Amino acid sequence: MPRSFFVVTALCLTATAWADPRAALFDVEDFSALPPEVKILSEKTEEGVVLSELTFQGAPFNGQPTRIYAFYARPATGDRFPGVVLIHGANLGVLKKDGAVNYARNGFACLSLDWAGPAAERKKPRQPPYSEVSSPGPMAQKLGENKFAIHGVETDLLTNAVRFILRGLEFLRNQPEVDSENLFLSGTSAGAHLTLMAVGLDPKIRGVSVKYGNAFIRDMPGYFGGYFGPLSLTPKDQQDEWLAALDPKHGFPAIRANVLMLSGTDDIFFWMPIVLESYRQLPGPKHLIMIPNDNHSTVNVETLPMKYFQSILGVSAAFPVAETPSANVEGNELLLSTTVDSKDPEPNVSFVVKRMPLSGFRWKEDPPWEVIPAVLEGTLWQTRLPALTPGEQIVAYANVENADGSIGSSDTLEVPDYPRWRGQKPQN
Repeated sequence: MPRSFFVVTALCLTATAWADPRAALFDVEDFSALPPEVKILSEKTEEGVVLSELTFQGAPFNGQPTRIYAFYARPATGDRFPGVVLIHGANLGVLKKDGAVNYARNGFACLSLDWAGPAAERKKPRQPPYSEVSSPGPMAQKLGENKFAIHGVETDLLTNAVRFILRGLEFLRNQPEVDSENLFLSGTSAGAHLTLMAVGLDPKIRGVSVKYGNAFIRDMPGYFGGYFGPLSLTPKDQQDEWLAALDPKHGFPAIRANVLMLSGTDDIFFWMPIVLESYRQLPGPKHLIMIPNDNHSTVNVETLPMKYFQSILGVSAAFPVAETPSANVEGNELLLSTTVDSKDPEPNVSFVVKRMPLSGFRWKEDPPWEVIPAVLEGTLWQTRLPALTPGEQIVAYANVENADGSIGSSDTLEVPDYPRWRGQKPQN
């Protein structure tokens, strides 16, 4: 792999007290320096929405020009609209218009772009139209049984995907009907990983939705896998090279946006403990939604991300917040308590509890997480559980849902302390 990335890293780190060493790798020119050369493939107005199917020029990648294929939808009437870049997950078959149209019906200008390109390495290659980009693929190639090698960050499809997202934001900023002060990103699964990358590179983004995604990819012992499984099977020096560029954690100091982290307790690709650790490390305004007993079920549902963006804009109520529970032993019972901040006078509050022997604790799958209603006692929402038996472990968090469908989840409480849950090796 060319060493230019690491030379830039050294220069950036000596230039200021902190600078993102990846900046040069993901740098894309604005439209004045690299014109978009937009080509409209089709356009129609229907049910109050103007929908354009189009392509525009991306930044050169892997020595070749690129073009971004996208749907752009905006309200047919009105003046200035907040903008959203919608970012799909892995294994895209056909880029669909529905997500962009739904955002436009709710007052946003939305660009839904294809970052996957032709994806010719798949068993069933995609059919055009799609984005044009030359890349060996994302992350790593398989060399044999449990043996992979990275493509190299300078040719990795995910590197180009971040550049596509930044060009997508530039596209919105150049539309006269878009309010460039109110730009949002919503990414799902692999697209959520890319969203965390992009928000650390563009401090002007107002808000993002990270739906099934995480940073700190290799930082927690026992939680390196899932979507990043192929990377975990590459040699460590290759992992180091890839993670130095494509772990979103490096951009966390620059994040200024409001961030929604939404995931499921049983998600197979982005594992609950490391999603929670990513949430804890976010520096600015943030909100957590952890869906009980959920495995990637809402990847194509934008209801909560859109409502979150509307709450940031002040056109809908703020999402409810639940504080991390406390636990007290009272006789033969364990009392869980939390406080809730909600605009709803009668929110639905519950505790989500996993209870298992410490020696065999599993954060996902069987037994399921139990959802236990909470009761308001004074200012505290509480529930009582049977006290722990010797060798037993409880992990619990609080959920609050308002009548309008907005949700808030707390961080978890572990009783007794469970170091492996937070990425720390237990002390002997």
